Amino acid sequence: MKRKAGRKKKKADRGKILICGIAGAAVVLLAVCVFWALSGGGKLNEIAGVSGEESVPEGSVPEEMRMSDGSVAGVMMQETVSAQEAEQFLKEMEGTQVKVEQQTLPEPSAETFREEEIQGYVKQTEKPARLTRDDIEIISVGNYSGIFVEDGSNDAVVDVASALVRNNSDEMLLAATFTFRVNDSETAEFVVSNLPAGTTALVQEKNRRTFSQSDVYVLEDDAYGMAENEQLQTDKFKVTGSDGMLTLENLTQQSYQKVYVYYKYVQQGGAFLGGVTFRTALEEIGPGETAAVEAGHFSEGISQVVMVEIAE
Repeated sequence: MKRKAGRKKKKADRGKILICGIAGAAVVLLAVCVFWALSGGGKLNEIAGVSGEESVPEGSVPEEMRMSDGSVAGVMMQETVSAQEAEQFLKEMEGTQVKVEQQTLPEPSAETFREEEIQGYVKQTEKPARLTRDDIEIISVGNYSGIFVEDGSNDAVVDVASALVRNNSDEMLLAATFTFRVNDSETAEFVVSNLPAGTTALVQEKNRRTFSQSDVYVLEDDAYGMAENEQLQTDKFKVTGSDGMLTLENLTQQSYQKVYVYYKYVQQGGAFLGGVTFRTALEEIGPGETAAVEAGHFSEGISQVVMVEIAE
């Protein structure tokens, strides 16, 4: 599989980003409860740390997107929380749950994307910077209130700086970082991974920076890693998912020692929620066999598999 990467620096004209008043803590709580309900009653998990196993060939992403253990920024491995932690969460949620109807969210694509339908997001500035790649676009920057997904915590947040990033290329955006200088003295960084061609993601500032009325954002650096877009290996595997579980069927007569499945959250408006991608591994899959594995962040109807990778 052919992969390539590029990295350049570019400054953009300053533009003041104004903030509009939106719903406060009550709306945030509603958003958290709705997401909890949609995800099948709150399948919970915690981040065990970015996997130390190399999942992307050396040189396919810029060095600043590679963690100290060799893994790639924006991709996380998870493990299911204990029964005691889950029970404690349910106690805390008691009396605050909102009854919602189960729904199937539209699959992110150029045709289904509707910026105005993205819940919790308020656009403040359109096209805040021209990037060094013409086929990658920051549609707008604004503030988001709801759940913070970039670290896997799903914590309730208010007015977190967020960027709508669209991949207009015919390749997968394997990894990208966008670094802004804010008010000449601070930085804001957005990281997105595994964004398929023609799709958009609402990427939250990775350090939960609050979007302030006085902030002035200037693009300081952008870096990319691209890959051929066909990443689902549909000729080799069939992947299905349910709440907290992924199943992979080996359609070949070959054995595989380890296969990674990558998935992302989807949301209203035909876009992915967050730049983060979650990854789980299935091991020792024989010819024609079917294997299942816990996938703590996967929820039927609000998660989508975006890549399947054979570990070498």
